[in-house]
Amino acid sequence: MNLTQREIDFIKEKGICVVGTKSEYNVVNLSPRFLIEVNEDSIIFVSIFPNKTLFNLRKNNKVCISTWDNALDGARFLKIYGIVENYSSGPVYDRILNMLKGTGINVKPLAVTLVKILKYFYMEV
Repeated sequence: MNLTQREIDFIKEKGICVVGTKSEYNVVNLSPRFLIEVNEDSIIFVSIFPNKTLFNLRKNNKVCISTWDNALDGARFLKIYGIVENYSSGPVYDRILNMLKGTGINVKPLAVTLVKILKYFYMEV
């Protein structure tokens, strides 16, 4: 399922989202993430430090990503379900590493996480 330009613009405008993962023991973890790249069928974020999100995604490749706003004239909400591929080397990793260097972030990520979008829900009220 592909995001429309409306949803892509919204998630890029927000820039940050909450990533939900589940451990092998069914413990839910929610973590804020800055999105590095948003396309119609995928989203990329990075893990710079060791954390529960990356640990969980290495054990269970299902993820939920949410972002929202609460404007005075209405609210918007976007929830995305997907499966992930984690990269610690290779072309995807190198491309994102080069992109990060252009922003002044000189820390080498532990992993680049590519989320393939399976379905999503967008609402405006």
